[in-house]
Parts: sequence; C-alpha cells; structure tokens
Amino acid sequence: MKKIQLGSFLFLITIFSHIACDSNQSETDLQETVSVEETLSIPGNILLPEADDFTEFNEEEHEAVLLYCWLPMGEYPESTNDLQFLSTVHEHNITAIPVQFSTTVRNVSQTQLNEMGISLSVALGDDSLKNFMGINSLPTAVLVRKDGSIERATGFGCAERSLRGNQ
Repeated sequence: MKKIQLGSFLFLITIFSHIACDSNQSETDLQETVSVEETLSIPGNILLPEADDFTEFNEEEHEAVLLYCWLPMGEYPESTNDLQFLSTVHEHNITAIPVQFSTTVRNVSQTQLNEMGISLSVALGDDSLKNFMGINSLPTAVLVRKDGSIERATGFGCAERSLRGNQ
C-alpha cells in the first residue's frame, strides 16, 4: 500500500512541476510580447528635397529630431548663429531639419543656407506639422526625442535652448 501512495505522490509532483513550468513559460512569453521598442514620431508630413522632387522624411530611423523654422530675411547675426548651430547637432546624435511651410519661403531659405555654406536641406512641412510646432513667433525650434520628450523654444537662440531643456 505504501508503494502505491509513494508512486501517486511522485506522479502528482511531476504533474504540478509541469504546470508550474508551463505557467512560468506563459508569463515569460507575455513579458516578451509586452516590451515595445520606442520609435520617434512627429505629427504631420516632412518633405525633403531630392533631385527634382520631394521625399518623405522617416523620423523613425532617428534618435532625435530638431525642427527649426525661421524667417529668412538676410544675414542677421542672431539668425546666422542659430543656423550655424543647426549644422553641429549631428554630433549629439540629433538630426536637424530646417523647415518652412510654403515652397517659395522654402526656396529662399535653402538659398540662404547655401550662401552661408551650411549643407542642410530645408524641408517642406504641412499644416499638421506647423500646428505641432506651435509657431506663434519666429524663429521656433522643437526637439523631439525617441523617448517621447519634446522641448519647444522660440526667439533667437531657440535651437540651442531646446537642447538644454529651454533654460
């Protein structure tokens, strides 16, 4: 009789251990499916010039994007400093996107950058992007990071201030 009870006891232990292992495996599977990789997302469309056309900018491929909109009215020292700063942010793993919202202003802005020797392409943004940037005064800078954080700044020096958390 004791042999049968011991055999039954071992059988029950084996079943419970399989159930526990399956339960732990299910929790592990659930944890794996819940983890989500962060991707950068910016509302609206950003079109970059390419040959004779425009191509859509894919922000998901970047760690951080610094959007910058300004009024291209000649070479004011303050705006020149902002534009030159934009060309250095790639050193911090940030993609600078100078952006305008009409083709005419975009072309004038691109000419200004070219004349300054700054090798950045001026993008063309849509109304959704303009609303997201919250452009109430120019210049305006918006830094969007992959972790979802957003820093906004306006006025001369705004591009640099957005990197410092608008201090």
